[in-house]
Amino acid sequence: MQPNPRIMRLGAALDQMECGDTFIIEDEDEEGEHLHVLLTSPSLAGEVVTASISTRRSWSETLVCVHPGEHPFIRSESVVPYRFSAIRTCAAIEAAVRAGTARPKEKATPELVSKMQAGLIESDFTLPGVRAYFIGITEV
Repeated sequence: MQPNPRIMRLGAALDQMECGDTFIIEDEDEEGEHLHVLLTSPSLAGEVVTASISTRRSWSETLVCVHPGEHPFIRSESVVPYRFSAIRTCAAIEAAVRAGTARPKEKATPELVSKMQAGLIESDFTLPGVRAYFIGITEV
């Protein structure tokens, strides 16, 4: 079996991760897999801000909706639940990929990333520390 070049890129050197890279992780409460998007490139400390995309439910935050076709993984009406946005280390993402608990997916388009970044700042559900960190390392 040939190695997946996408896994090799995301699971390789820290300096190879980029804003827009994506990976899926199974939700801890077993509701299924969610696509996570890097909303920043790695900081000098090797950290990134991520946000996930989930299937839209009646109780979902709907500030940013993602439609089928905006990313190959998205097959139904989805949303970005900013309460789950996080600051993650590249090392932790790499470790999850190597352990098989995270799987890299296709890169998000610049348009999807921009929409998600704007929502991160605007959402009332983004943790203040995540918002401040994001603003501090980006030029949004």
